[in-house]
Amino acid sequence: MEVLEKFKVEIVTPEKIVFSDNVEMVVIPGADGEFGVLFGHIPIISSIKTGFIYIYEKGVIIEKFFVEDGFVEVTSDGTIVLIDRAFPAMKVKVNDIEKIILELKGKLNFNLKDFDNFLLERDVEFYNKLIEAIQDQ
Repeated sequence: MEVLEKFKVEIVTPEKIVFSDNVEMVVIPGADGEFGVLFGHIPIISSIKTGFIYIYEKGVIIEKFFVEDGFVEVTSDGTIVLIDRAFPAMKVKVNDIEKIILELKGKLNFNLKDFDNFLLERDVEFYNKLIEAIQDQ
């Protein structure tokens, strides 16, 4: 198998850098469909839709992240993905996500401020989308 030249990929949320490494290929869920990026890709800026980002090494997926809407910039220096949140989904199971949802729903209550409940409901929605995406694969 041909060895591809590597380039820098970073996946960044407002809280932290989720992934940062040199890779051979990344596949991104662009607003107009998935697209792959290899070393030397033409520079672009694109919006990202909810879906999976796949990181490849030697033709094999080595990392997978479920992401919400955001943006990606591909330059000669590498690729940076800026998103609201990312969940490492390489080995995740639906029942693990269902447990997270139950915990979140258990935290919802009338004593919380509206904004706190909103954030919890947003998390539940994100994990429900993750379950749907896993089941669609």
